[in-house]
Amino acid sequence: MYLYTNVYRATQLAGVLVTSLNGREYIASAFAARALLENAALFRLQSPGVQTALDALAKVPRAHLKHPAREDPTAVHAATTAALELIRAARITASKGRFNWTAGYRGKLLDEYSDKHLPEQNRQDHVLKAIDKMKVVGAHRAGETIRFHYEKVCDFVHPNMSSSMAFLEIADPLVDNLGRHVYARRPGASDLLDAFLPAVIVPTREALTQFTPLATRMFGTLSDLKYLRSGTER
Repeated sequence: MYLYTNVYRATQLAGVLVTSLNGREYIASAFAARALLENAALFRLQSPGVQTALDALAKVPRAHLKHPAREDPTAVHAATTAALELIRAARITASKGRFNWTAGYRGKLLDEYSDKHLPEQNRQDHVLKAIDKMKVVGAHRAGETIRFHYEKVCDFVHPNMSSSMAFLEIADPLVDNLGRHVYARRPGASDLLDAFLPAVIVPTREALTQFTPLATRMFGTLSDLKYLRSGTER
């Protein structure tokens, strides 16, 4: 479930990004690009724990997993330990959050919604921690960081000057972020696109470039373990 929900989220966000860009809905595409980068950053930070557990399970001889009763106790213990560790890693990673939904089952959602009421292992890693651990892998100028591109696209998402550019055309050169603007519902000014497109494209490129190999590797390992579910040898 952990892998599929992350892939589904990335697919949905990429679709929204393309649709909004084609429709010249710039703010919506900025939201999608930022969320896509956040999803990739957290997956890159957290997925190694799940992948390590998957790799350990994949190394257990198939006979130990398919017919444990025929094997010696040591082999059974190794197989069981690997399987339980994978379940533990996947459940913990998938259950991380900033909102304590479990409080609702006790009728205390308003009082205990904060993640401070969650066990430490269930508190979501801060997205900036994940962002700062990423490095730009595509073409970039010296000194550019993922944090730089993340902050840039965030400026289009938040009610800042950049988001205003999505429906205002710049009429005069900017000086200290000040200038004369002209209202336009769907501006076609090149100055908007010159600033906006890199702010969206680079985070999207980095998100997909770094997310896809990790997800593909995990899919591959799961495919190797498919016989556990199907009950057939490959």
